[in-house]
Amino acid sequence: MVQKLKIFWIILCLLMISQFGFASQVDNKMTIAVLDFKNNTSRIRYDRLQRTIAELLKTELSRCPDIAVVERTKLESILTEYALAQAGYIEKKYAQEVGRLAGAEYIITGEINQAAGRLRIDSHLIKVQTGQILGEKVTGSDVEKIEAMINLLAQNLIFDLTGRGEKIEYKKLHNYH
Repeated sequence: MVQKLKIFWIILCLLMISQFGFASQVDNKMTIAVLDFKNNTSRIRYDRLQRTIAELLKTELSRCPDIAVVERTKLESILTEYALAQAGYIEKKYAQEVGRLAGAEYIITGEINQAAGRLRIDSHLIKVQTGQILGEKVTGSDVEKIEAMINLLAQNLIFDLTGRGEKIEYKKLHNYH
């Protein structure tokens, strides 16, 4: 009888670990797709930032243990298949479909803008299921501050998605050499 009770408790513990343990944490990650950002400025030198911003943002977001980022090749094949890749930009009306096809719960799109002589990055966090959009922005004096801008943007997006960390509305960006 004691042996059967021990086996029962071991099986019960194993079932609880499989339901609430590490395997469950991996499966419960939020899935995010990040698309290239569109250059809305008249400056050709910012064209290279379209993909760079997306790549840097994916790296920062993937560092959060609650977030899984969809692989770029999977996104590109979907965009190509649906002929939606127009200079790295996708219209918001198609974003939900792309996110759904990529298996993402959220999709991030964005633009590179210039306002009052400053570089501004606007991002749109779109919930695939509902189409609800949450906007975030960062500004910096120039392209030299891009890494600090992306870190701040990622930090705020992670807060929006998970509640982890803190949301920072304003931060003086410094050059790190």
